[in-house]
Amino acid sequence: MKRISGIVIVGLLLTFGAEQGLAQSGYDLFQQALVKERANGQMQQAIQLYQQIVSEYGRDRALAAKALVQMGRAYEMLGRREARQAYERVVREFADQSEMAAQARTRLAAMNRIEEDGREEGVVVRRVWAGPEVELLGSVSPDGRYLSSVDMATGGNLIIRDIAAGENRSLTGKTSWLSSNEYALNSIFSPDGQRIAYTWFSMERFPDSDGLSYELRIINRDGSGMRRLYRNEEISYLEPHGWTPDGAQVLMLFQNRDNTYQIALVSAEDGSAQVLKTFDWRRPRHMSLSPDGKSVVYDFPPREDSSKRDIFLLAADGTREIPLVEHAANDLNPIWTPDGNHVLFISDRTGRMGLWALKVAADGAVGSAQLVKSDVGQGSPLGFSPEGGFYYGVGIGERNIYMATLEPATASLLSQPVPAAETYMGANSAPEWSPDGKSFAYISQRSREQSVVVIRNLQTGAQREFTPDIKLHQTRARRLRWSPDGSTLLAFGQSRKGGERGIYRIDVETGAVSFE
Repeated sequence: MKRISGIVIVGLLLTFGAEQGLAQSGYDLFQQALVKERANGQMQQAIQLYQQIVSEYGRDRALAAKALVQMGRAYEMLGRREARQAYERVVREFADQSEMAAQARTRLAAMNRIEEDGREEGVVVRRVWAGPEVELLGSVSPDGRYLSSVDMATGGNLIIRDIAAGENRSLTGKTSWLSSNEYALNSIFSPDGQRIAYTWFSMERFPDSDGLSYELRIINRDGSGMRRLYRNEEISYLEPHGWTPDGAQVLMLFQNRDNTYQIALVSAEDGSAQVLKTFDWRRPRHMSLSPDGKSVVYDFPPREDSSKRDIFLLAADGTREIPLVEHAANDLNPIWTPDGNHVLFISDRTGRMGLWALKVAADGAVGSAQLVKSDVGQGSPLGFSPEGGFYYGVGIGERNIYMATLEPATASLLSQPVPAAETYMGANSAPEWSPDGKSFAYISQRSREQSVVVIRNLQTGAQREFTPDIKLHQTRARRLRWSPDGSTLLAFGQSRKGGERGIYRIDVETGAVSFE
């Protein structure tokens, strides 16, 4: 497995550089193009590689179709009309490649809608920061000058980045992971931009409790005045999502030790908490407090058997709640616009994740949502600049699975690595051979909340997919293990309903899940 991201590009290049004497294949070029496009943001260089693949390796129709679709997406990011030509060629010349042809038709349909009403006219996307430090982005300061984040390379420091200068400054003073078992997580600027509320994890345990400590802290933008604001042994996790306009309270999400969730307001003065709403094992992913402080918008999966979300409007005193966006699509990550008249959110209703805007009044939605920008990925909203710029973060990490023949004595490569999983490229990880060596299993991350276990038979090429009724842990689930008789897989996960974490068995024939 290779992970392509800003944090491991050097290692990846060194690995391929050591493979002397092996002929470069079309799949090599394809992976190089993906790195340039997604990890480095070098769209034009990626397009040139995709063009080379189509020209030199066109006999591999599956690869050529993939290259044309990726070329179209790269052209779209540059706002170039050649995107349409690439998609049309896929539909016209590669109709036998059903998955790629379907993706091309979807993009053409979306482009047709955009051209008909001109909704994207004048919308420009510009990357302002990329690298390993952006993995845990927080928010943009109200003046649009800074971004808050967490630098995991220095042990989990809370940092702010001067966007114009391109410089980072640490606020919490950790020097390495060895200095202490604690680190920052989510963060958000106060309305005046002078303070930052953030989650702080610590190995410090509560008395008579096995639970670790998550607490809410506040620190000044210059790194002074740090203080613990809220810590409760009944809360197993917490994260800040906003401030009231007067800076007096922080909008919070709590996870209780019984695995229920709550929306709450915490006083920035004395740390007292006011719970607005309590949920079951399902949770909001993102919340936003309106500029007038009267309403909270949040996303939530209303059905227990589906991870797709709708958007709801909750009075800031917890007295009234109404559905704001009810749609068959997955609608998530809502945020109020600075004027308080619209809510922006991410939706896949066109087939790919786009940015949508909905006008909102006191009694709910006004009209239907309008597309603002197509194909923005599953972006996390960070806030707005005074000039009207909208900041959001998008993950560009890639996880792919490859197979190659090795010389056992020297572990040197005898063949060029080739993709072992050819669908959902960039979202596959945790490969594990079956005991008989005839199959392998892996995890395919179809969305942030949906992990699919795939079992592929190498002899027949057939594969089976299961969507286990558990949340596969984002880090520890990257390891699957077969039972000796090959009848089950073991994975670390969390029950979607009860919230129990532990080792689960997955039946490889039925996909049924049982707790180990």
